[in-house]
Amino acid sequence: MWTRILRSVRPGALRSVYFGSTYRQGFTTGYKLLPFTLAGAAAATVALYPRAVALEAPHSRLVTETKSSMELPVYITTDATKVSPDGVQLRLVGMGVRTVTFLGVYVYVAALYVDEKAVAAAKPAWAAGNLDLEAQVRSWIEEGTACAVRVMPVRSTDFSHLRDGLLRTVQTRAKDARVPGAAYTLDEAGEAGVSRDVQELKKLFPRCKVTRGQTLDLVVEKTPSGSYILTLQHNGNTLGHVESDPVPSRAFTVPTGLLLAYMGERPDISAALRASVAAGLQHDLP
Repeated sequence: MWTRILRSVRPGALRSVYFGSTYRQGFTTGYKLLPFTLAGAAAATVALYPRAVALEAPHSRLVTETKSSMELPVYITTDATKVSPDGVQLRLVGMGVRTVTFLGVYVYVAALYVDEKAVAAAKPAWAAGNLDLEAQVRSWIEEGTACAVRVMPVRSTDFSHLRDGLLRTVQTRAKDARVPGAAYTLDEAGEAGVSRDVQELKKLFPRCKVTRGQTLDLVVEKTPSGSYILTLQHNGNTLGHVESDPVPSRAFTVPTGLLLAYMGERPDISAALRASVAAGLQHDLP
């Protein structure tokens, strides 16, 4: 904060006139009109007072993923969802490329976005040490915090390619959930619901190309009834929803299984993304 004071004395005036303005970082720019009367003057004079100067506009700031040179916004506002009719504003926590290992080819950039208040509340614990990343995101989802993974192709592809990759990811996570002792469990009672939701997810993808820099957002939210909703959004427009049955805590669902796959090591989608998210929580956000 810094203050600028301008004082001037008009010759012949009965008293001096004081002009003051205060600048505070973080407020929007603008002006206030303040009328005042000079002694001996026949009419009122209007002075412009600068209200504030914004040194940075964080809600429009972009950051660059260095390997792909692709830019991502620090904040996104989702399209309407079944849980949030007005959309929800989410903050970038970390980002990284998905690489085809044996070719070393960058496929897409993935980024995790979470409600900013939840991120701020988690940072003190992370500052004390590196915690379990998947467990952290799982707790956010189960507590009702909106989370999203943004996927941005590095080169042109098509929705069928992205769809097949996401479906394989769900199938891998569902297989792991059938193993006793898994963080999420899938029993016979839940199999029918998961099978139905996999088919629903498959139907959401249009038959068209996705060019470099376009966005595919996987937004996951919990409903008051205890179900989980995955909202698929392309360039900010909703393609559709997949809603699980209401389930007990730690029951596997397609929405939670898909999003949490990006934070786990099986399948290994992007080690760079996991490292960036952990660094954002433990040290500084992008």
